[in-house]
Amino acid sequence: MKLITILLLFSINSYSQTIHCKDIKERSLQVNEQVTIRIDNFSDVCSFTIETSRDSKVSPYSQSRQDASRQWSFQSKGKINVLSNYGTGPTDSSSSGYKSYQLFPNDKGLSITKNQDGTFSMALANGAKVHFSKNGSIDTRKTTDLKIKDRPIELPTIPKSKSSYQYEKLDALDYRDPKKVSIRVYHRGLYTSAISRSIGLETNIGMYIPLGIEMGKLPGSNSNSSYTLFGKDDEKLCSSKMPASYFFNYIVKCSTRTPNSQCPCSLSEEEISSRLNTNYALEGEIRKLKNRLRSVQGDERFPIEKEIERLELKYDSKLYSKLYSSCALDKDDANSFVADRRRSGDHREIDGLQVKTSSQVMDKLINSGKCAKLKSLSENCIHCGLESLINLEMIDIQKKNLDKIIKEIE
Repeated sequence: MKLITILLLFSINSYSQTIHCKDIKERSLQVNEQVTIRIDNFSDVCSFTIETSRDSKVSPYSQSRQDASRQWSFQSKGKINVLSNYGTGPTDSSSSGYKSYQLFPNDKGLSITKNQDGTFSMALANGAKVHFSKNGSIDTRKTTDLKIKDRPIELPTIPKSKSSYQYEKLDALDYRDPKKVSIRVYHRGLYTSAISRSIGLETNIGMYIPLGIEMGKLPGSNSNSSYTLFGKDDEKLCSSKMPASYFFNYIVKCSTRTPNSQCPCSLSEEEISSRLNTNYALEGEIRKLKNRLRSVQGDERFPIEKEIERLELKYDSKLYSKLYSSCALDKDDANSFVADRRRSGDHREIDGLQVKTSSQVMDKLINSGKCAKLKSLSENCIHCGLESLINLEMIDIQKKNLDKIIKEIE
């Protein structure tokens, strides 16, 4: 009987299909009849986004239907964003709330495995696996690498005096009027509280930093923030919160003007201007031809359509971002680059943050002298520390179990 069970398990697994995020060219992936995952692939970061719960009801005040949904987004660099969209706030920022985490290590990529029975799992950048049921909800029973709390999203009961309906009735008032501000603040507070209570994450593998909750924007982009590094069972690995610069590099756009040694553009200002002007001219010509196409019929359409196709092959919609590329700099280099805008005469600022590699993060934290527990785990060897934090004991147990199964089959 044992042998039959083991063979069945191996048979089921043989029908599994693993797909790496970086290899998917489409914008979505249907994993079963009920679930479709959105795929975003920008620069060197790929992500899977999945809706785990949804709620809907009719407003008792306006009779309009209200919808709420929750989405988990897993990135190839180890960041996890959880979007709770209530769809009932008086503004976007008061109805859309994000809670985010950053996992370490963050260099193992991102992949999804589809099983024959309709269930599926994701392998994250820190080596952890998240399992999902057929309907897209997170299977917390099978997911043991991470302790995830994801209570289904619910539309809260809102008094009429604080409802979106009441906010719309105050349309004539200024945006900063106390009556309107109090409604927005009420919604933000209500949804932030609901997000905090219903979403949670701890890890049994590696480390993580909670990036917090933000209404209307993604956490983890504030260069002035500080973060707590947690290990297994939420053990604090540093004696205090550590500044963002320990975990993230700062993003800046390149400059054509000196001093710009930290992030120079690949072309001169004149060359960039020439290429952009040519591209703008192509865009204008394409627009004219498309407008002309609306008033033309029959055989006259064909040469215009061919000319549009020819011009579209030359036009590059992403040319600006290619010419003014971004650099990921350490805090000191980024601040120095931005400070030099007075001498260069151009506009420079911090555009965002990009997570550092695991080895960079560990090295800087250990050298800070504030992360003794992390240092004792690593024994002054970053890779040894990562292996300890990834819990080699569990890997050994799994290997012994596998050896036992193989012996029973033999």
